[in-house]
Amino acid sequence: MYKVSVVTPFHNVELGIFEKAYQSMKSQTIGFENIQWIVIAHNCEPHYLPALQEMMGKHDNVIVRGLDNDVHTPSSPRNYGMQFATAPYLGFLDADDSYTLHCLEEAYNNIRETKSDVLIFRRESELEDPSLVPLTELVGWNQLESRIVVERDNWCEEKMFLGVGWGIVTSKVFDREFLVEHSPHGNAIIRIVE
Repeated sequence: MYKVSVVTPFHNVELGIFEKAYQSMKSQTIGFENIQWIVIAHNCEPHYLPALQEMMGKHDNVIVRGLDNDVHTPSSPRNYGMQFATAPYLGFLDADDSYTLHCLEEAYNNIRETKSDVLIFRRESELEDPSLVPLTELVGWNQLESRIVVERDNWCEEKMFLGVGWGIVTSKVFDREFLVEHSPHGNAIIRIVE
């Protein structure tokens, strides 16, 4: 059984850039074999799906699927990919992003230890072009703290999340059963909307 499932929406990302995401997943200290990685080639040019299947087809823990629809956001392939997830915890990694070496191991250990439904971790941006502006989560807590546990009795939305960034799913790990339980569609997995 896998410890964490990770869904990656892929839309015409240069394969050299995606290679960084691939290497970051293979280098995770939790062990690549403990990760179920679901990559969804979404509305891609025709050559991408076979290239992804060839690149990652040798790994039993990787699922590569295509999805062609009229939706032009990463939410659609994330929602589609979630149906293949089998691990108790679920994360999301964009095809042009990467995790630090210890990211999934620390997230897995912390979400289990705290019995959390959602674990949020710090997100950092390296801009390829200095003219770009990073979209990030703005938070009102001390980001130098190694861990802050927020429970219903100490919840303060105004302090915790400021602005539109609080909905970013790529800096979170979810308890998959929590998502299933709170789905508006009965036993279907809850919809991720960005």
